Amino acid sequence: MTGRATGSRAASCPDAPAAGVRLGNTLAHRLLPPVVYADIFLTEDCNHQCDYCFVKGKQPRTISREVASAAIEFMIRSSARQHYVRFLFFGGEPLLEWGLLQGFVEYASSRARQSGRRAEFSITTNGSLLDEKRCTYLREIGVKYLLSIDGDKGSHDRHRHMRSGQSSYDEVMERLPMMKRYQPWQGTRMTLTPYTAARACQNVRHLYSRGINQFIIGPATGIAWPDDALATYEAQMVEIAELYRELKAKKAPFRMTLFEKDCEADAGKYKGVWGCGAGRGRVCISVTGDLYGCAKILGVDGLKDTHKLGDVWNGITNLKGRLDLLSVKPEDRPQCASCQHSDDCAGGCPATNYEATGSLFQPAPLDCALMPIVKRVRATLKDEPDGK
Repeated sequence: MTGRATGSRAASCPDAPAAGVRLGNTLAHRLLPPVVYADIFLTEDCNHQCDYCFVKGKQPRTISREVASAAIEFMIRSSARQHYVRFLFFGGEPLLEWGLLQGFVEYASSRARQSGRRAEFSITTNGSLLDEKRCTYLREIGVKYLLSIDGDKGSHDRHRHMRSGQSSYDEVMERLPMMKRYQPWQGTRMTLTPYTAARACQNVRHLYSRGINQFIIGPATGIAWPDDALATYEAQMVEIAELYRELKAKKAPFRMTLFEKDCEADAGKYKGVWGCGAGRGRVCISVTGDLYGCAKILGVDGLKDTHKLGDVWNGITNLKGRLDLLSVKPEDRPQCASCQHSDDCAGGCPATNYEATGSLFQPAPLDCALMPIVKRVRATLKDEPDGK
């Protein structure tokens, strides 16, 4: 691999796991789901300073070549007989480590081909470092990127600004026409707060008019959402649902991932289900090579200490921690078992739960408040023109 090497742990790690670790990995390999998807932190550094970022305690640390190579080998081993491995570059801002990203893609693609698999890549980025050269490279190798944009200039810059204090909205919008030439379908992760919720529909319209096609919308977690803010959020989501209906009827190039994934789900879809893909078929790989269920788990103080799953050299050695993420036992989550919405909810995000309640299994009050809102918004979409 090419790229900068800093803070390597390779020299301090054994060439081969101990016998007990090998046995644990063998049993896990046979009995538990294969790991095919990794959120990988190329760096914790970022040129933005977003006040709602869920990754706490970020440092200007960057993954080393040795750790990155070991991460790729771990994914090849852990994907079992699956025909693909997927990497989401995360951070921090992954484009700060452009040379490392290129080296990672090239090595992972080569190793995947050698093992009879294909490697797939995507990036979550603030977009401020994209240029013609980088967009050309990403298109040539098929890397899709998701932008983080929260709406118009006022809404976006309220919480998402450059580390220098300058507007990050201007940086992205200057580049958006160029981005559209290389990746015509543009998606965004749009985060709402109690201060920006009232402009949610207006912001969707604004971004759509500027060329954004797909929206992943979610409230910021780890902050207080008063009742009046939640009422505003619901009213805005109903307006967005109407916009979604209108544009879908026109067959416009527009998608609303939140609606399609959650609001249109069949009633009772989550009966007997708990949790998400964290620790199931997905892991997060830190800059030091440690393994977690997902990026949010890595970002939560306390949880990242108790639920570190292992590392890229020895694999997943904390089987109890992984089984916690896989558990569907009703006795583990009594609050959910008695909830009238339990069949339509997977119990919330484990990381958000822990941050709010100190338990993976006790749902965050915000998620409990959002579930009935989601169901009411879903009801407004039942008569959607295409029948979905």
